[in-house]
Amino acid sequence: MSYTTTMPATFTPSFSTSLNLSSSSFMWYRRGQFCYIEGQVFWGGAGTASEFRFGLPSTFVIDPNYVCGSTSQGGATASIFGWCEWWKNTGTSHQVIWTHYASATMIGMWETTGQWWGSFAANTDSLNLYAKVPIQGWTGG
Repeated sequence: MSYTTTMPATFTPSFSTSLNLSSSSFMWYRRGQFCYIEGQVFWGGAGTASEFRFGLPSTFVIDPNYVCGSTSQGGATASIFGWCEWWKNTGTSHQVIWTHYASATMIGMWETTGQWWGSFAANTDSLNLYAKVPIQGWTGG
């Protein structure tokens, strides 16, 4: 099967709240109908009491037909394929098991215990993430 593919490109996502980030690095590439996103985020201060969310590259919109679950109510039950690992400044790691649709242009991530990301983020914490996002208007071939 032939897919439309692109070379990786960097982008600067929007974030849902002010997270006191010291730096972030994101890249995306296309394969068929999916946008693959890889990113890394570093905190330079305390986080906020909100879920960690990041935006897609400009003009991209999630195709709700390929999201598992309902996208109503902010996508509270809509899964997107992905993973995330949060490294605390103490050297311990917490694995995110749920990457979800937060809005038509944002991905949200929750920590395994169901706690909000920002309430745990602290100075020198880091986050590595990956997401496979279906994009509206893109086809598989």
